Amino acid sequence: KFQADVYSVQGRRLKPVMLAAFERAGDKKDPLAVKAAEILRRWNFQNTPDSSGAAVFHQVYKAALELTYEDDLSPMMMKRFLYSTGMDASIDLAFETGNSTFFDNKKTKKRETRDDIFAAAFKEAGRRLAGKFGEDPAKWTWGGTHVISFAHPFSGMKPLDRFFPNHTYGAYGSRETVFNSYFLWDGDPFKVVAGPAMRMVADLADLPGARVIVDTGQSGHPRSTHFFDQNPKWLRGRLIPMISDMKRAEKEDAGTLELVPDSN
Repeated sequence: KFQADVYSVQGRRLKPVMLAAFERAGDKKDPLAVKAAEILRRWNFQNTPDSSGAAVFHQVYKAALELTYEDDLSPMMMKRFLYSTGMDASIDLAFETGNSTFFDNKKTKKRETRDDIFAAAFKEAGRRLAGKFGEDPAKWTWGGTHVISFAHPFSGMKPLDRFFPNHTYGAYGSRETVFNSYFLWDGDPFKVVAGPAMRMVADLADLPGARVIVDTGQSGHPRSTHFFDQNPKWLRGRLIPMISDMKRAEKEDAGTLELVPDSN
């Protein structure tokens, strides 16, 4: 259960800040921004593929990042900044407290605050979500934009791609949940680039009861029954028995793989 946890502590911290900023400074005449705020208000902090709240939260966060720092950094430095992985805590703290000189946009005469940034971020998030999914907020889902792909090394070669297709799904989790589906803010910001390829649970007082899962399957051969067969369970945080008793393993033997060296 712990390994499958997709609850967002980051969202729990920042959701009230975002909504309060929208109430104080948001454009209530922008229907998409208002829809985004309503969806975020109902979010239960779970990052599941069907969650609209998770989609809105991350879009608002991404837009706020850009609005806060783009006027201070060169395009090259902004790209590197969004690619970085070590700034999350300090950025969250700035968003939470409102204490940062970066919130002011150097390109305007007005002195912007954190509330101004989040107010503008809601407008931008609503525009992006509507542009991708249409104006029906029921279609604004986390899994629609936060995706995980599994590609066999042969999938990029024709005609082998017919036998080794890519598998792409809406992903569980986020870059800061226990079930980690890490993505970069740079480029396509919600495409998973790293995560828990293998999980295992073992009670040392009951080793025969140990359980395990890998993200694809034990075989990379498309004709094998174990080609990609563990993925549905992996996606949902489930496990399968990890057999360590050789007699039991031999009894449940599914076949033998024989590697024969080339006679030449």
